[in-house]
Parts: sequence; structure tokens; C-alpha cells
Amino acid sequence: MVVSSLLYLLSLLLIVLVVNNLRSGERRLNLYQQLRNGVDRLLGAQQVTQGEQLIRSISELLLMQQQLLTGPPVLPRYKFYTEVLDSLLDGARRWGALSHTTIISLRKGVGRDLRFERQVVLQVRGGVGQFLLLAAVTWGYIYFTYSITGMAPTLTTVGVIIILQVSGATIFILLYHQRRRANFAQFTSYQMGLYRLKVASISGVSVGESLIFSRLGELVLSPRRRPGQGPFAHLNLQIESMINRWRSFGAPIGEQLDLLIEELWFLVELRSERFVQEMALIKFFILVLFYLSAYLLILLVMVRNMGGTL
Repeated sequence: MVVSSLLYLLSLLLIVLVVNNLRSGERRLNLYQQLRNGVDRLLGAQQVTQGEQLIRSISELLLMQQQLLTGPPVLPRYKFYTEVLDSLLDGARRWGALSHTTIISLRKGVGRDLRFERQVVLQVRGGVGQFLLLAAVTWGYIYFTYSITGMAPTLTTVGVIIILQVSGATIFILLYHQRRRANFAQFTSYQMGLYRLKVASISGVSVGESLIFSRLGELVLSPRRRPGQGPFAHLNLQIESMINRWRSFGAPIGEQLDLLIEELWFLVELRSERFVQEMALIKFFILVLFYLSAYLLILLVMVRNMGGTL
């Protein structure tokens, strides 16, 4: 009786929502947009918009060099890039010179970063969409079976289905954030360090101050972080060699920094491909273990109920 009442109330709620949204195409679009924005907030996908705004701002910076030397512009916040750009502009105001090549390099980096972010967001949105679709199929089957046969699953069965579906979505989001941190946290430290070092190297500060500002000294030269067998081993050796030559001979490092940034981006792109594959595998297992199993469970329960009435 309780389950029947719940299904009846659920059907009424669905009918009200459909009727209200069919009255206005704008309302229907707003409902979809609110759902999408909610998913984006859970996944941290709103930073894609911030990155796109930062690219537009960087393009504007290249057209307004004189204004930059008189006052700081307000820039959209996107990862560490805005902080590096602020440092570059602060140096330009101090020394009266702005490095267009560094700004262009930053814009290129933001663009590559955004391509990866869009790919990941599409993958994760697709996963959430598949979860919602299979959940809708499951509840639709329950409702229509009840409408035709008058048989409703027990409250325990309904509870198990709800727990499976909510747990699946929650685990997917938690694993997404955990795997993202595990794959890219250290890459972000190196990217920020190399870009900050590039800014410091053209600002005329000493080697020691540049290393403190970029934090590469702690990242690469610390005895606790000596190169091992990981993906950063070769990169660490190259950075350490470049810093030693800069300290000893004052050799320019701009060209080598550009090469190191390119090598780091190559490593990031390889890791990005692996991360997308990881998320596709996680999505598949969650679909099978939490959503398909919920559908098969209600299918089995309904078949048994119908068999018992024959």
C-alpha cells in the first residue's frame, strides 16, 4: 500500500512537471540548464567558461600594452594561469617592458588546457547522462508495470534501487575527483613552476629569487625529490641542468624553458589520454554494477510477482 501510494505520487509529480514545462519552451530550456549547471558544479566543469574568458582577456592584453603599464586589469581566474599572468604584468609595470612572447605562450597553454578540459567534461557529462537515462528506464518500467498489472514492488526493493542509483552517481563523482588529483596534481606544480620561472627570468631578478618565486628549487632540487623512475625523471634532470648553467655562467634560459614547457605538455597530453580511458572504464563498471543491476533486480522481482499470480 505504501509503495502504491509512492508510485501514484511520483506519477502525479511527473505529470505536473511535464505539463508545466510544455507550456513554455523557455521554461523547459531553463529546467535543462539548471540540471546541467548543477552537474557542472559537482564536477567543477564551470572552470571551462572561466578559461574561455581568460583566453579572450589575453588576446585583449596584446592589443593594449600601454594601458597595462598604468594599472592592473581584472582577469578571470583560471587555475594557475591567472596568477602567472598577474606576475608577468606586475613585472611589466616595474620594469617598463612586456614580453609578448611569454603572453602568447601562456595563451597557447590555456588553449591546450581547455581542449583537455572540454574532452573530460564531455566524457563525464556523457556518463551522468547515461546514468540518468538508465535510472529513468528503471523507474518507467516500475510505473508502467504497476499501471498495467496493479503489482508494485516492496518498499525494500524500492529502497535497494534508490540506494544503488544514488551510490553509483556518488561513487562516480568521487572517483572522478580522486583520479583527477592523482593524475594531474604534480603536473600542475611543474607547469606553474616553469611558467613562473619564465616570467622571473625576463624580469631581471636574481637566480635565487627566480627559484623562490617559481618554487622549482623545492620541487626539483630538494634531496627528497631526486629523480626516480617516474614520468618526471628526465624532466627533473633537464631542469636541474638548466638551473646549474644559469647559476654558474648566467646563460640565457628562455629557449630551453620553451622546450621544457613543450615536453611537459607532451607528458600532460599522454596522461590526459590515460585519464579519459580510466573514466570510460569507471563509467562502464558503475553502469553495470549500480544501474543495470537495479534494472535487472526490478525486472526479476516483477517477473516473480507475475509468476506467483498465475
